[in-house]
Amino acid sequence: MASELPDIYEARQGHALREAMERGDTDEARRIVRHVIAEAALNDDEKEMFRDTLAAAFLFREQMQAAKRGDQKTADRIAELMTATVQPRIITQTVAAGYLQAGLREGLPANRHDQLMAWIDELNLGPEIRTAAAKVRRLPAETDNSTQA
Repeated sequence: MASELPDIYEARQGHALREAMERGDTDEARRIVRHVIAEAALNDDEKEMFRDTLAAAFLFREQMQAAKRGDQKTADRIAELMTATVQPRIITQTVAAGYLQAGLREGLPANRHDQLMAWIDELNLGPEIRTAAAKVRRLPAETDNSTQA
């Protein structure tokens, strides 16, 4: 269970965004994202980066849920959409973040562990991320790559 966050604007917006996504209210989710980006971004480049980061996170989540349900066709379509609409660096950051989160919870198969470490180098991520990644338990290699991200 997630730790309890203070009842402040930032936490409320995160909860509202998650709830809108869970009920499939994409209009409300987009409205919240627009407001948060308008408040956070200092320039147009930051707005684009924040939009891409949020889009990639949403799409990756949807892709993983589709794959978990066994709906590989939908998962593949979502991956294609992400590739067509999001900067490659943002996609790599998003998938690396997913690997890191999963790895910290349950470890990573050797091939995914190696990929995570390569992405950390490629993205030139800082010492905090490197320290966290060093805690990821390396598991034996996967034999079935059908769920490979």
